[in-house]
Amino acid sequence: MQIIYFDQAATVPVRPEVLAEFVRISCECAGNPSSLHALGLTAAKTIAVAKESLARTLGCRAEELIFTSGATESINTALRGYHNSRYRESNEIIYSGGDHAATLQTVKYLENAGRIGIDIGLTATGHPDLARLEAALSPQTFIITLLAVNNETGAITDLSAVARLRNLRAPQAAIHIDYTQAPGKKEIDLRDGHCDLASFSGHKVGALKGSGLLYCRDSINLQPLIFGGGQQGNMRSGTESPAMAAQLALAMNLAIEEREETYERVTALRALLLEELSGTEFILNSYQPAVPHIVNIAFPGILGQTLASALSGEGFMVATTSACGARSPVSHVLSAMGRDKTEAQSAIRISLAANHTEAEVRTLAAAIRKNVGLLRAIGGKK
Repeated sequence: MQIIYFDQAATVPVRPEVLAEFVRISCECAGNPSSLHALGLTAAKTIAVAKESLARTLGCRAEELIFTSGATESINTALRGYHNSRYRESNEIIYSGGDHAATLQTVKYLENAGRIGIDIGLTATGHPDLARLEAALSPQTFIITLLAVNNETGAITDLSAVARLRNLRAPQAAIHIDYTQAPGKKEIDLRDGHCDLASFSGHKVGALKGSGLLYCRDSINLQPLIFGGGQQGNMRSGTESPAMAAQLALAMNLAIEEREETYERVTALRALLLEELSGTEFILNSYQPAVPHIVNIAFPGILGQTLASALSGEGFMVATTSACGARSPVSHVLSAMGRDKTEAQSAIRISLAANHTEAEVRTLAAAIRKNVGLLRAIGGKK
């Protein structure tokens, strides 16, 4: 059975050239980057080159980047590290109930530590509610944390509007943006002033799992979560990996360089998918502005997980929610959008990529039409 992978919002297969770079650097850089001999200096230089490359691509200074194990660690470091550095000052965290679990669980942790979390929710279109954001901002706001691109619906947050409201109503507050789903899908320039802290994940751009990045504007004071030998400017102790740094830089740079071409290709595939499904009743949960790569569709009268399992049995890999929320009975994102339990449970998430072919999309649509028809017939819905 041929496997066709339509779950790239969960993880992107490692790019061959990225894996080759990891192997090459692993073989060539045997030294510890903290060592002062020639091998150690070579390893340290490899890391510095990777960080400089990432800084040019993302629009920041190399000193403002911290290598991490992934977006979850980056989010924790951003929110908890900022909390630890400003404990006696303004006390409120503004977030959205549609954020990733890494953010939601960290906010819960900080609430237990005495912070006050304010959920601005999502609109019916899946975007953070900016009217509620404006009302929530006050001198007591110490940080705002939001997604750049929603990982279940693809909804794009208006980051310029968020920054503008912060500047007007709570200039003392920092902004953290979870950019996990954004590289290669929307333009990123950290010089635009839309955030002070930003989290990135390697495995969403074709890098190895276990690699990530945190951007921390040089004017922001963070307390580290990991203590030890003082690596990365004392912000994340532990022996650094030249190979992980190099492969992350390559993958991120390729994703961003290919963004415009990929966007055009995926937009056409999304249109084709919806056209091929037009004869089947569905509800589209991905509203503009949104990236075309993530398509969330509900099929009334069936369970999304049952449909996803049926499709998996035929070789089509799709999801129902984010991978980190896959064990939850209902999507917290769709719930935050106001969808009832039945509708939320009828949804699947399809992730499109530039390497998909039109034939594969048509075949997927045909499999969806067939299985939706069978499941509705079993359930008594025409």
